[in-house]
Amino acid sequence: MYVTNRGSNTVTVVDALELRVEKTLAVGAAPGPIAVNPIKNEIYVLNTGSDSLSVIDAARNEVAATLEMRGSPVAMSVSGDGSRAF
Repeated sequence: MYVTNRGSNTVTVVDALELRVEKTLAVGAAPGPIAVNPIKNEIYVLNTGSDSLSVIDAARNEVAATLEMRGSPVAMSVSGDGSRAF
C-alpha cells in the first residue's frame, strides 16, 4: 500500500498484511493522487505542489523517474491495458 504524505513530500510504503512501514520515498512537492499500473508494476504519484509526476517501481519500491507536468494536474487514471496514464 502507498500513502502520500503531503507535508513531508514523501510516499510511505506500507506492508498491508503486517501493517508496518517498509520504506518512505522522497517525491515532489505536495504529493496527492496515486494511480496504479499493474501491467507495468508502477505507481504514479501526482505532485500537485511541483506540477510533476513521480513514477515508483513497485518491485523495488524506488522512485524510477520524475516527469514535469503542465496545467496543475489534480487527478489521474491509467488505461486498462497499462499503455497510458491520463
